[in-house]
Amino acid sequence: MTLHDFFYWLQGTPVAHSISKSHHLVGAGLQVVHIAGFVSLLAAVVLLALRAFGLVLPRLPPERLKREMSIFLWAGLGLTVVSGALMFVSAPLLYSGNTAFDVKMALLIVAVIVQLVLFRLSRLGRWGRRGPAFAAATSLTLWFGVGIAGRAIGFL
Repeated sequence: MTLHDFFYWLQGTPVAHSISKSHHLVGAGLQVVHIAGFVSLLAAVVLLALRAFGLVLPRLPPERLKREMSIFLWAGLGLTVVSGALMFVSAPLLYSGNTAFDVKMALLIVAVIVQLVLFRLSRLGRWGRRGPAFAAATSLTLWFGVGIAGRAIGFL
């Protein structure tokens, strides 16, 4: 079975039919949840990055801010992934042939892995003097890349 065959099968499943044949507001609602989740994730990443650059909240310990922003980051990621998976299931053949979608998925995987590694290194306190700023810049670049690639899906 090829990947194309799998996507063809996936598009024919009851879940895919339920979503693709439902009222147009279901698809619109999924898109709203997808974007809201991603905005939550980005807001947390941007705030953590601004703190790492020393631009905001200088008296707040980075660990406390990370702990408080984790819920927004991971809940946002969860909402984004679940809503995105449901949108994908409704039309996998459409998405799978889109270069921007492929780039988005690759960046998403790398961004999640990097974020997990950064949180782990942060917890262990293994940063050099410039480590937090480098980590923040890397994280920002990857997550905004995911967003830009996601936006490009509609144009390619």
